[in-house]
Amino acid sequence: MSVRANRLSATLSEKGYGVSFSAAPGDSPAVWQEVLAGSTFAYLFKSVWISNELSSWRLVLTTITEQKGHDRIGGYDETCLHWKGSNATGPEAVSSPFPEFVSCAKNYTESNNIVAFSYSFPQGNPSPSSSSLRFGNEPTLPETLTNFPAMSRVDSRFAGRLSWQGVFAASTNAQTYGFSGGPTVFFPTPADTANAPPSVAIVASPLDNFKVILPTLACLALAKALQSSVLRGTRVAEYSQQSIPKPLPEIQVSTNAHATLANASAPWVPGLIPTITSLPRGFKHTFIVAIGDGVTHAMTVWGEALQRYYNVSKMLDPTLSSLSYQTDNGAE
Repeated sequence: MSVRANRLSATLSEKGYGVSFSAAPGDSPAVWQEVLAGSTFAYLFKSVWISNELSSWRLVLTTITEQKGHDRIGGYDETCLHWKGSNATGPEAVSSPFPEFVSCAKNYTESNNIVAFSYSFPQGNPSPSSSSLRFGNEPTLPETLTNFPAMSRVDSRFAGRLSWQGVFAASTNAQTYGFSGGPTVFFPTPADTANAPPSVAIVASPLDNFKVILPTLACLALAKALQSSVLRGTRVAEYSQQSIPKPLPEIQVSTNAHATLANASAPWVPGLIPTITSLPRGFKHTFIVAIGDGVTHAMTVWGEALQRYYNVSKMLDPTLSSLSYQTDNGAE
């Protein structure tokens, strides 16, 4: 009996969010199964977590909006929750000084094998982190500035992982973390295929805000870059005009955390690196989840979606069509 899992659905409510897929064996009706889920909505403000799961410094839901739209991936239905931070649970939340936080889930109506999540700061976040970056055994910053989406639960049948990390984007059968990590693929392992569709794979990654330009760091090692006050003071999409080297260096600002703000181990917690100290008005960060019939097909669906979104096409690779060889550029 053939199984094709070609539809995804993103859910979002005040109680949480998730990603479900439909698997239709043969001519049977589709059955929706949740594969990723979470319940945390949170962001960092002046080095303090503001969250729906905290009794103080709390996110309070003010408005739910729904809209239809169209982007380069296709038409979509989007639901957004609008939150205000407060150190009280009453009406004070509406007029609190904390930045407004908007969390959204998007279901594509034309490309139903793709869903997206996003968060935004309509008025910006002028001070997510006021701490200095620390190393060694000293206290460190959180791994990310936000917890949405923070997928703290994954269907146990999807125990397989595949990701890419590092300068050469080396593949690994494990999750990757930090700003050098890549997309994460969730898939059933051989031991799980008796209870899960054997061909289903889910890919999750950021859709935008991959990198930020950093001045004065072109010739510094990564450790020195992390210690630099320039990195601690980076404003997204801005850079100082002083001592700018050529070419301008870049560092990835999207990252994957090991855990939620409650230090609960989690399969997928994407966000921004914690050394950014200011986010501009209207800042928005979007994440994409794609499904396919197996890892290769899922990565193809994911890659084609990014190509449509950025209006680019795959470059021809002469190494795949012609006889060639590579050197190591003098490396030992």
